[in-house]
Amino acid sequence: LYLFFNDDYDKPLLPYSEYIKIYRTSMNNSTKLDNEFSLPAFSPDYFDNNYLQKPKLSIGYCGHKIHGRDTYLDLFLNSDLKTDFILRKGFWAPGIDKLQARREYIENLDNNLFTFCYRGAGNFSYRFYDVMMMGRIPILIRTDSVYPFEDKYDLKSIGIVLEENDIKNNSLDLIKIIKEYYEENKDNLENIQKENREIWKRYYSPCGFLENVIQ
Repeated sequence: LYLFFNDDYDKPLLPYSEYIKIYRTSMNNSTKLDNEFSLPAFSPDYFDNNYLQKPKLSIGYCGHKIHGRDTYLDLFLNSDLKTDFILRKGFWAPGIDKLQARREYIENLDNNLFTFCYRGAGNFSYRFYDVMMMGRIPILIRTDSVYPFEDKYDLKSIGIVLEENDIKNNSLDLIKIIKEYYEENKDNLENIQKENREIWKRYYSPCGFLENVIQ
């Protein structure tokens, strides 16, 4: 039995069985069962074959500040980094026309080299998959999270990928890490964007994901 479960719920669904494969968006790496695997959060493909060439360091974000995101967003806003934030009042831009909200969200991803990605109510991020779909670079804060087919590529190669526990326990200077990453990869940023788009196509897109499930 193959079960595909797209939801914020991260508690156990079924007892372990070797005859059941569970693909779910939200779960914790430390408690997941051996028959549980990551399901990407799917969105329409808005990529327009545009990669940023010689991009400046800018961090985008379009969404609300709850679920612990505010700590990081405030850190960025109070730094000397260029930010391009559209802060909403709740999930899915309440009070705003949904087509407009979606357009502003996609444009924000498209216009910025980096986008901040952090979990929502569930322990996963739609935004992360959308960043990869748009061929951009995530600033991904992992929260005991799981990603699809991690054994087939190097997740740390996609951008700035940090464990939240490391940030808290080791007092990492996130602003410094972002600046150093940008300077160290200045001549390779376009290639990283293209490689991220390829990872999305191969593992996170609906067709790519199902092809790997079948394999």
